Amino acid sequence: MSQRRKTVWAAVAVGVAVGCGGGGATSGGLDRDGGVIADDATTTDRRDTRDPGGRDLWGGEPDRAQGGEDVAGGEDAGETTEPCLGWFGCPCKKNENCQSGFCVDSPEGKVCTQFCGTAEECPEGWGCRQVLNAQGDPAWVCIPFGLYLCRPCRENSECASSIEVSENRCVTYAASGAFCGVKCGGEDDRPCPEGYSCQEVPIVGGGTSNQCVPDDGTCECNALAIEVNASTDCYIHNEWGTCTGSRQCLPTGLTACDAKIPAREECNGRDDDCDGETDPAGAAGCTTYYQDVDLDGFGMGVGKCLCEDPGPGYTTTSGDCNDVNDGVYPGVQEICNGMDDNCDGTTDDEGAPGCIEYWLDNDGDGYGVVGQSKCLCKPTPPYTGTQKQYDCDDTNKDIYPGATEKCDALDNDCDGITDPENSIGCQPWYYDGDSDGFGSSSKFKCLCGAVGLYNTQKSGDCDDLDPMVHPLANEVCNGRDDNCNGQVDEGDPAVLCPPKPGVDLHGSVGCDGQCRILACDGAVMDPGGNYTPAWYDVNEDFHDGCECQAGMEEKDENDACNHAVSVGTMGDNGSKVLLGGNIVPKDDEDWYVVDARDLYWNAEPNACDLFNVKVLFTKNPGNTFVLDVYRGSCADANNICSGVLVAEWATNFYAGKKGGECGCSTSEHPQACPQPISYQECLQHQNNNPYRCQCSGIAAENKNFCSDNSAKFYFRVRRDKTKPPSCESYEIEVSNGLYPWSGQ
Repeated sequence: MSQRRKTVWAAVAVGVAVGCGGGGATSGGLDRDGGVIADDATTTDRRDTRDPGGRDLWGGEPDRAQGGEDVAGGEDAGETTEPCLGWFGCPCKKNENCQSGFCVDSPEGKVCTQFCGTAEECPEGWGCRQVLNAQGDPAWVCIPFGLYLCRPCRENSECASSIEVSENRCVTYAASGAFCGVKCGGEDDRPCPEGYSCQEVPIVGGGTSNQCVPDDGTCECNALAIEVNASTDCYIHNEWGTCTGSRQCLPTGLTACDAKIPAREECNGRDDDCDGETDPAGAAGCTTYYQDVDLDGFGMGVGKCLCEDPGPGYTTTSGDCNDVNDGVYPGVQEICNGMDDNCDGTTDDEGAPGCIEYWLDNDGDGYGVVGQSKCLCKPTPPYTGTQKQYDCDDTNKDIYPGATEKCDALDNDCDGITDPENSIGCQPWYYDGDSDGFGSSSKFKCLCGAVGLYNTQKSGDCDDLDPMVHPLANEVCNGRDDNCNGQVDEGDPAVLCPPKPGVDLHGSVGCDGQCRILACDGAVMDPGGNYTPAWYDVNEDFHDGCECQAGMEEKDENDACNHAVSVGTMGDNGSKVLLGGNIVPKDDEDWYVVDARDLYWNAEPNACDLFNVKVLFTKNPGNTFVLDVYRGSCADANNICSGVLVAEWATNFYAGKKGGECGCSTSEHPQACPQPISYQECLQHQNNNPYRCQCSGIAAENKNFCSDNSAKFYFRVRRDKTKPPSCESYEIEVSNGLYPWSGQ
């Protein structure tokens, strides 16, 4: 045997070992990755992949004997048909025809297949798939790929051979039917053929599955589907219903759905809309029948539209209003008998035999409207009147000729006058000349309602010319009797002169023709030494009483310079203090004094003196308060600022706007003029520069004299008289050396 023949037999041996778990010749198992698992190396099945004629069904050359001659005969041998003995690819009809024991469908019809371990052991277009033998044992054989793809189907089992363990499913295509897909998307699944894609689609039996389906959504019949006349169920649906049919694969291709088109039901003896019912009620062409119990030829009710006559007891004419009385039906003569004889919706029609004339009487008072009457079987509202005299209001039974007038805004007796004076129910109405709701007690009429200036039912007005004077007026502090009780300005002053809601007057209010604040609560010092400042009326409005309380500074009586509150000593090292209070009464004033010290006047860092006393408001609502500042004393000559919001004092020469004396020299430098010398003479020598004339010494050349600027500063806080008075408080900040001099 040639080397090629040995190779073929080796492939067959592997295929046999792989397939023995499904009824083959070995007790070994299959490794799904393609390896062989066997309990020994012995194989008893040697099935070739070629037919006895030496044709390699995998595509190889014919087998040759040693020496290169054809096994079947030499070159002179005639052509013969070699039998195909169940090898791979041999035609077959059943499993027993095949060496492998498996006869499978193929594009060329049923052929024998072979065992396999991996897809590579199968020809192109075939795959290694698991199947079950007759005993239900699994095996792996070569199966054509996609053989059933797009085959019409009704069950999932139709999408693979009966022996194959397959996840191919019958995919539903709505009305078009159902067609086979091929399992896809798994690790071991092959890709879909060209023109197909892997999609999650609905399948027969419910649920979804990943299957290869045509991209254009249509399936065609292949040769195998045509051979077995594969078919599927389909349907046609429209507004009338759904009719089912089938499609099948014929040599001419896939037939159209043979279901009939649903249509509206007609009286034709057929089920037109495929709902299982023939000629139902309401079908086109039907006739409406009504039940006729009394057999008078007229029926009643809504009736039924039927294709066939239901027989006796029914009629096609409706309109009967009493189907148990054959004397009652449409068109019969109406008579006075309490019945609707002719079924026109009315009982005892006007003018029926036996009628009586009644007059129109809408309000039922017995008086009718002249000229309006009907002949009726009985009084029928509104025709119930028996009196022909004219009723001026036929909608009110209390209005008719001769009725008694009463206060109801109506002409009760039909005489043309409504609610005249002294009608029943009238009341006294008083003349109200000033329209304040009260009239004079001696001037009234008995009326049903207000007429002109007789428009109030309240009397007792003591001045009917003043609308502010009447019995319910509030007595106010004005020197008059406002409430007509005979007294003037009587009552509690707190009522006559009421404060604003929620306001504590902190004093007393009185009335002497007008409201005034009589006194405000003064300052109190209790036995424990706790001081309560006094209250003052700043805005001169009695409604809010004594609205302003003085601050605690009032205890210090700092309303004059000689009583100024001492702030203490304040060095020029950036120290500051906050002071606050209120200016009451409005012409009051608060005084403060601070002892400002120039701490290092002759030993300043960098020879720069930053002494700067500054006062400013940190709280001043509406700029109501202003400052007056004095240096040294409160004498007018020492006033350095007046009526300002910010005040500061520093030496008036500086460098770089740092403020103060910068730079300066001490008096250790030589004298610039002989001793003794007066200050005035020094000024003459120094061109009137006072800062170089601090005897007994002068400053160095081109420098100012380092002077001690320490002094007491007096601050007065007062109200700006141009601003309206208020009870707001103030707060000021006093500092020394905290800010650079502004240069102002």
